[in-house]
Amino acid sequence: MRINRLHQIQCAAALLCALTGSLAFAQAKPGSGGFLPPASSSAHVIDSIAVVVNDEVITRNELAARMRAIEARMKAQNAALPDAADFQRQVAEAMIVERAQLQLAKEMGVKVDDTRLDRAISRIAEQQKMSLQDMRNQMEKEGMKYADFREEIRNEIMMQNLREHEVDNKIQISDAEVDTYLAAEKAAAAEAVEVNISQIMVRIPENASPE
Repeated sequence: MRINRLHQIQCAAALLCALTGSLAFAQAKPGSGGFLPPASSSAHVIDSIAVVVNDEVITRNELAARMRAIEARMKAQNAALPDAADFQRQVAEAMIVERAQLQLAKEMGVKVDDTRLDRAISRIAEQQKMSLQDMRNQMEKEGMKYADFREEIRNEIMMQNLREHEVDNKIQISDAEVDTYLAAEKAAAAEAVEVNISQIMVRIPENASPE
């Protein structure tokens, strides 16, 4: 299944709705074990495509790896796992939205260098009250590669930067709006001065002359 370019991050909700109604992707074929296309029986096929987001593919192996990582974390937290089919669907949808966001971030020149990434990972370790090595060891116990974790955090930072950029772009004030505001403030200030002057009372002596 091919998904067209997402022009805005807000299109993610519409994308998920489209996926829900898509027979080619969201529904399982009779006799299949899930909603993904069946893998080829050819011995030369090492991996197969689960879905295409623009010109980038998400392979079945990538989807399976992400599911295993999330499942391991949920088990470590004693969290209940959803139904297998729903779990697969949710992870796939999240990966599609994530891939679309990262594509847009790269197009806009959003980058995260290693120095910033290292600082972010160090803060994560501090929040967990662990050393970097202890955190790394814990990840390996949960079946997650440290290199994959670094890439995941890098992507998270990129997507956060993208969301902040989207918000900043929406908060735009035109020169006309500024002029209107300043004019209104000036008028309000002048009116306030007039009121204050009219309320000034001067005590006049009893024997004062009319002049």
